[in-house]
Amino acid sequence: MDDLPALDPTVGSPVANGVASPTSDHVLPSLSPLSHANSFLNPDISPEFDVESFLLSRAAHASLAEIRSEMRDYLADLKTELVQLINDDYGSFISLSTDLRGEGTRLDRLKFPLVGIEGEINKSRQGLQAIQDQVQRTLERRAALREDKALLHLLLTLSESVSRLESLLLISKPSPEARLEDRSQTSKSKYLARVTSEYTQLLYQADKARAKECVFVNELQPRIDRIKSTLTSDLDAFFSRVLVATPSSQLDKIRNHAELNECLKIYDALSLQSEAEEIIRREVVRPFTKRTIFSSALTSPLSPTAPKTPFGASKTGFPQTPFTPYPTFPTSTPNDPSNLVPLLDETANPLAALFNVIIRFVYRDLNEVIKMTEHLRPKIEQRAGGGYQILAHVVWEEIGRAVLDDLGPTMFAVGKPEEFRQNYVTAHSFVAALESMALSQSSLEALRSHPISQTFEKRWQLPVYFQLRWKEIAVTLDDALSNAAPVLRSTESAKKSELLTLQISAVYQAIERCWSEDVFIYELSWRFWRFSLQIVARFKTWLGTVTPPPDPSSKVAATIQNEKNLASSAPVASRAVTPQLSNSSTDGQSASSNDDAILRKCALIIADMTVLSEKLRVLWDQQISILLPDVEDDDIRLKDILEQSINSYTSLIPSFTSPILAILSRRSSDALQPVRHIPSHFRAMSPKKIPTRPSEYVLDVLKPVRVFFGVGVAGSALGQSLWEPYGVEWATEIFLAVVIRFTNHLVAVKKAEESLRRLKMGKKSTFSLFGVVGGGSTPSSAASEEGRDEERIRTQLILDVDAFGKDAQSLGVEVEKIEAYMALKTIAAAKPEDGELHSQQSVCRD
Repeated sequence: MDDLPALDPTVGSPVANGVASPTSDHVLPSLSPLSHANSFLNPDISPEFDVESFLLSRAAHASLAEIRSEMRDYLADLKTELVQLINDDYGSFISLSTDLRGEGTRLDRLKFPLVGIEGEINKSRQGLQAIQDQVQRTLERRAALREDKALLHLLLTLSESVSRLESLLLISKPSPEARLEDRSQTSKSKYLARVTSEYTQLLYQADKARAKECVFVNELQPRIDRIKSTLTSDLDAFFSRVLVATPSSQLDKIRNHAELNECLKIYDALSLQSEAEEIIRREVVRPFTKRTIFSSALTSPLSPTAPKTPFGASKTGFPQTPFTPYPTFPTSTPNDPSNLVPLLDETANPLAALFNVIIRFVYRDLNEVIKMTEHLRPKIEQRAGGGYQILAHVVWEEIGRAVLDDLGPTMFAVGKPEEFRQNYVTAHSFVAALESMALSQSSLEALRSHPISQTFEKRWQLPVYFQLRWKEIAVTLDDALSNAAPVLRSTESAKKSELLTLQISAVYQAIERCWSEDVFIYELSWRFWRFSLQIVARFKTWLGTVTPPPDPSSKVAATIQNEKNLASSAPVASRAVTPQLSNSSTDGQSASSNDDAILRKCALIIADMTVLSEKLRVLWDQQISILLPDVEDDDIRLKDILEQSINSYTSLIPSFTSPILAILSRRSSDALQPVRHIPSHFRAMSPKKIPTRPSEYVLDVLKPVRVFFGVGVAGSALGQSLWEPYGVEWATEIFLAVVIRFTNHLVAVKKAEESLRRLKMGKKSTFSLFGVVGGGSTPSSAASEEGRDEERIRTQLILDVDAFGKDAQSLGVEVEKIEAYMALKTIAAAKPEDGELHSQQSVCRD
């Protein structure tokens, strides 16, 4: 069992590698002997014998000696099979040589007839080739004759076409008018169309004959040129007459419309679109331009333009393609005929009035011509070459050049920014009105890419305009920010803009002015955006200069710390000590007025900073985001940049918040002074009663907070606008500071009471031979009276602390979540024998 080879799962199929597969899971594998079925020995499976693979397949199951023995046995089997194969076919192999004897002579006899047959075939091939060559020569001669015949026929047709055209054109007549007079009015357009068709065929035939290098075409070329010039002159004369014609009836209008359309088709067929455009310029546009656009046109009264052509207004409105974000087209009623024409607003704008005259002229006299040329565009675009561009090559080129030359010194003057901006918007609105008359994308592109358009845009000195606006806005802003102290605006102005201070209102007005209709220009949008961010940065710098020093808050913190230290080391006293005034009344009034100024300054700035942030976001949503062009980079979000700028100055709000909290905390803490006098008050009170209501000073503790925010106070308050965003948060911080001060006072009172009680107990324990020292009352009655006083004091403190908490809750403070206040209640309710004073004091300090 130990000598049995193990089955290697990494080596191929067991059967293919010579390992017998077990019939079941319980039968051990065995190594099959070498045979032709082995995958390494079968040439059909492995064409090339791989020694290494073969040995590896057998080495896992047998030793090298066993493999050598198996190979020797397999070699012996091969030799046996080879001998057997030779023995089986030996007879046939031996008789092969005898069977082939004499076959060579038989093959030689078969060659003799094949030589003769080959000669006959070659002779036949030569005869057929000669016949084929003769037929091919005959066909070529016939083809040449046909070509010569066709050429002669083409030359005859060409000569006849020239003669026929000369007769049609009446070339013997001296002038185009004389030739056209021989035709009736209704047949002139048909006559020209027929001549054009004949002339087109003539050109085609001449090109074909010229390709054959016929000298006859060169002899006819002068006559062809004369035909072309005659046809062109007749067409020009007729087209000019149709353009300036003034029909008297509706039938004449229809006929003139058809004749005009036919002329444009003829010019298109002759590829003479530029000549048609030149005639329109010479006969229609240029005369109008000369009498309308001149150097003093903006100061001279405009005369109404009389109609020259019969074409009525179209019933279809034009789509407007505004060039700037502020359209200057006036709002009119639906029944107004001017709705069909994209007119400009002429209110106090002579340039707009002049442009409206031009727009009416183009719409009335050239709109139908432009439509006709657009209908021909599909045919034109199928051919190589240009087509009609009436709007760009005629209207805009002629009118634009006149505007640049005659109105340029006045219209492009940048010295007065308001007039310059008005002229810029008006001129671009005029261009937009012309673009709205372009009925195809190619016409619009031709208009925008025209050299006049490029020169027109270069004449506007936009960088100079921006510098003037920048200086105007920046100087106004710097004048407002030159005053470090916030200046309160008038009540009416503050209500309109919701901003209370003059400086912050100037910041918003500066940013708003950059995007206002009378300042903003779309092509300068990125410069105005950068300038707006610079204004915000300048505002942040100003806030840094007016930020109050941290002295008030540090003084309050130091005072609170001193109170804690005094409470921990308060001397034993038997009665309340009357506080001594450290400063005169004049110094107190001065400090109070100074605190009021700081409160006013910080409250105004915080309120305006909050309002400014909201107004800037609204300005972004309603105006800036609409006016700015789209950004291709998705990683750049302009609104995030604006938010970063807003956060840069709103991060300074805590610097203005700290003085407010410090002053209000100090004023609220000053109202706690009567707490120290509660024990002496109750001991001196007669008759002595159990208190049932809080002390009067409790309502004065948070009164500065209420007065500041205007909560429960009649009239307007300084921080009334700050209550909603900051009221509860600030009230909580002030309440916490007052609780610490309140706790210190209570600790001091408790310690004083404890020291007084111990002193009295020491005196009562002193005896002499003559009785109790300090007699007058028995020790039990004195102790009872002292206990009732302490209970009344404790009850009053509990009432005061509870009332103080309820007052804070009315301001939105969640007193239950403040550990210092809960510790204060514990201290107020603690009895002398509880021994919790020291632990609660430690909690308040923490």
